[in-house]
Amino acid sequence: MYICDNYQFSIRTVIHILEFETILAEITHGMHKLVIGEVYRVPNTSEQLSINRYETILRKLSTFNGDLMIRTNQNFNYLDIERHGNTRDLLNLFITNGFIPTITKVTRICHSTLTLINNIYTKFNPNENISSAILIVDISDHLPVFLLLGKPTQTKRIPKVITYRPIDETKIQNMANYWASLHVENVDDANDSFTNTINYALDRFSPNKTLRIPYRNIIREHWMIPALLKSSMTREKMFRKSIGKPKHIKPYINFMA
Repeated sequence: MYICDNYQFSIRTVIHILEFETILAEITHGMHKLVIGEVYRVPNTSEQLSINRYETILRKLSTFNGDLMIRTNQNFNYLDIERHGNTRDLLNLFITNGFIPTITKVTRICHSTLTLINNIYTKFNPNENISSAILIVDISDHLPVFLLLGKPTQTKRIPKVITYRPIDETKIQNMANYWASLHVENVDDANDSFTNTINYALDRFSPNKTLRIPYRNIIREHWMIPALLKSSMTREKMFRKSIGKPKHIKPYINFMA
């Protein structure tokens, strides 16, 4: 049992078998209880045996008085549900036990196939706000899936506005030519005259300009230098362009041309 910031965390069940791995953790916060599980089914193993193991887990969870969430790399493709009996049986098993799949789009993109084999199943209070999504990033051939609990908060992506004076050699020379020597004996008056002259020259030869930086171009990490930011944006464009197409180098070359 672990306690951190008023959350109690305990490992409930750990199963590690050659073709099937799972871990379940119970989290307690006040009166609210939640069990989060992770299940991985090794591909090309016995489908019926895996379904039986899923059934065993769901049966053990049926007596839990709280919310439930199971994230699984099930390697049953829900896109084939109408023509594959075991895939249909798996979905029926979850639904029969009160679990709802929250991922309904493709989660794995290969050279010539698209599959929906990753999911997050939930069994929550119907009043709970739940949002799920898929990240379209090529970290691996499995697209990351995630789920948010609670009412989402809207974060405004405010662009950054910078005010600056463009300075070059020509502007500097113009200001130098405008400059005149000071003939003021009083120190305070001389300082005011100097400051006023500088400000006037700047406003005349190099007036302020405003630069608006879109939110997505704002560097929010100290290590994300402009070159890395540009490369990251280019990579995302290349990845989106390549989705659903044969994975060879030609589309990338054409994109960069």
